[in-house]
Amino acid sequence: MSSWYSPKPVMLMPHPVRDDLRQAARSHPFWSGQLPSPAFIVPYRFTFNGFSRPWWTAKLFGDPFGKHAGSGMGHDWLYRNQPPGVTRKMADKAMREWMAFEGAGRIKRYAAYWAVRRKGQARWDMYRERLGR
Repeated sequence: MSSWYSPKPVMLMPHPVRDDLRQAARSHPFWSGQLPSPAFIVPYRFTFNGFSRPWWTAKLFGDPFGKHAGSGMGHDWLYRNQPPGVTRKMADKAMREWMAFEGAGRIKRYAAYWAVRRKGQARWDMYRERLGR
């Protein structure tokens, strides 16, 4: 496998105000061969909404803070920070790789990948504007 994130399980803590969000309970290192600078660290207390998915795929993907929370956290961090040289397609491919590391089957990985490819542009653009790029 050409990618990994922290060998320790993703540790999450509740958000102090919102029930639909979680925070990283410690820093989590990530790596992916899909990115120009392959390593990055999601910092302690990074807030994210779990492995986001449409309501109609809830049975396929399960709890948004469950098995695939790590790939969701890394993907959300890439969307929100957009490191130099990282494209949206690279971020989406990295998420697909991390899901494989988490044990997701091919159908689940590609369903998630095509969902973010189809619906992620507006979110990417929103964060790009906030970053002033």
